[in-house]
Parts: sequence; C-alpha cells; structure tokens
Amino acid sequence: MKINKKYNIKKENRTNDIITNLMTGYRLERYRPGDTRYSELYRILKIMKRRSITVSLKNKLLERALERIFTDPEDIQKRLIQVEPEPEVVYTQTSVPESSSPEVETNPEELKKRTVEKLMDFFSEFNFSPSFRFTNTLAFVTDANEYVANYFAIQDHQYAGEIAEKIKSLEFTDIISKIKNFNKPSNEINSRMKIYYGEPGTGKTTQAITEADRCVVCSSDMLPTDLMQNFAFSEGKAEFQKSDLWKAMENGEVIVLDEINMLPFESLRFLQGITDGKNELDYKGFHIEIKKGFQIIGTMNLNVGGSSNECSFTSCRQM
Repeated sequence: MKINKKYNIKKENRTNDIITNLMTGYRLERYRPGDTRYSELYRILKIMKRRSITVSLKNKLLERALERIFTDPEDIQKRLIQVEPEPEVVYTQTSVPESSSPEVETNPEELKKRTVEKLMDFFSEFNFSPSFRFTNTLAFVTDANEYVANYFAIQDHQYAGEIAEKIKSLEFTDIISKIKNFNKPSNEINSRMKIYYGEPGTGKTTQAITEADRCVVCSSDMLPTDLMQNFAFSEGKAEFQKSDLWKAMENGEVIVLDEINMLPFESLRFLQGITDGKNELDYKGFHIEIKKGFQIIGTMNLNVGGSSNECSFTSCRQM
C-alpha cells in the first residue's frame, strides 16, 4: 500500500511481517510481531486502509502515531506527509521552564490531570471517551490489557481489534503505570460484578455455579421489578416475596445471572447501581442492607442474534 505516493507500508500474509519505508524514508525495513514498533505500524496500516478517511485526516493520524514511535521532533517532521518545515527554534536551558518536564513534575494533581488527558487522547480515534467508571477500574485491575481488550470485545465494538493491538504499545504501558502510581480511589466500583463470556458450550455457567449460592436465568422481559420481587398467590391474592437477588444482597451471597445480556437496558442499569459499592438500598419503601460478600456473576454468549449487548460496567473474563 502506498501512502500519498511517497511511503510504502504492507503486511505479508505468509509471515505477518510489516514492510515499510516509514522509518527511513527511502529503504524498506521489515518489522515482525513482537517488535516494539510493530503494533503501531499495524494500527497505521489499518487506518490507511479505511476509504472513508480523507487524506488530510490520515496525515493527522499518521503524525500522532509517529509521535509515539519517535521522540525527536525534527525526526518526526522529516517523515510526515505534506507537512511544511517549521522555522528552527533553538532552546536554551533557561527558555524551557524546568517544571514543564514530566520527570520533575511536583504537583500530583497536575500530573494526574495530564495522565487522564493522555488516556482520553489514546482512545479518541476510536470514538470512545473513557468514563470515570472505566478509569476507576484501571486503577484496580491486575491486568489492564486484558480488562480493556475484554471491555471492547464484550460490546462487539467496531474497533475492538485495533484497540487490542494498540494497547500493546509502550504508550499504553506508560499511561497505566502512571495511573497505578496515583493514590487509589477509596471505592472500587466494579468489585461486585464480573462477567464470564464466550461461545456456547465453553463452561461459563458451570464455572459460575461452582462459585455461587444462587442462580437465576435471565430473559428479555425481566424488568427491575422482576429481578427484585417474586409473586405467589395466597388465598387467591397476589403476595409479595423477596427474590433470590434480594436475598443474596441481604445475606452477602454470590448469585449467578445466567445469560445476563438478555436483560433489557433498564435492568442492566439497575444492576449497575447496586454493584457500585453501596452498603444499603431503598427499594419501594423497603430498606435493604447490602452485606459484604454480595456479588453478581453474569454469564453471556458473546454473540446473540448476531450482536452483543453492552456490559461495560463489569470485570470480564473470556471462557
């Protein structure tokens, strides 16, 4: 593939190697899976194949990618497409404030703000803006790459593959290391919910049941009321009873919600509200104390009817 008739980049199907002259400007160089720059080059290749992106936008995306690969601004300028050379600026030791260097940043809040901005910029090309919930989880998870890859896979996100490649970069590793160095938030948002997902027959429900005290099979017509209440008829009258989910909260138990992605949106939002670390809940005049040990394990097939429902508030594990 030629980029503006000046640069060549292609992927060999036989070896999966990427061959390009982006690095040198005149001779072809080969990069193999596992090389430091391979994931960035692969992402550039995917971007350049998108016919819906204009040449101008491709230039901007290429510039951003090259900034992650090279550290010398002059070196970057030499490799850009249709970029006019800028006047040379000579910096003296006194012309650049010492505090502008990230290595000597002394204000923790300013450093945290810059890191969050970098995280948002990292995902900006995928039409995704990290929420507080997403960032909070990154501060607690053991494997950030696994969490992020599963986060987008479970939503059947259109750029899930590209994101899975990009998070292998040193840039993402650096962002995560900075997030881990912050003082962790007082509450871990996703501690009461996890998802097992995969293809049918991979043992999701079997594994979940071994960890749980109760199990409920979900359906597309189960509203929050159906999750919280059971009804029985006594002497011809409907009588309210606590559901298994209610009892699990009160007793501090683990409950499996099988096929959780079959639930309608309002039910998923309700579950999100009770798994965010609350110790109590007021529901239709009833006061419920949520005891320690309460957890929901959701199971879902990755594809249902050709699509996947969003469960982005969870910690996910593929099976």
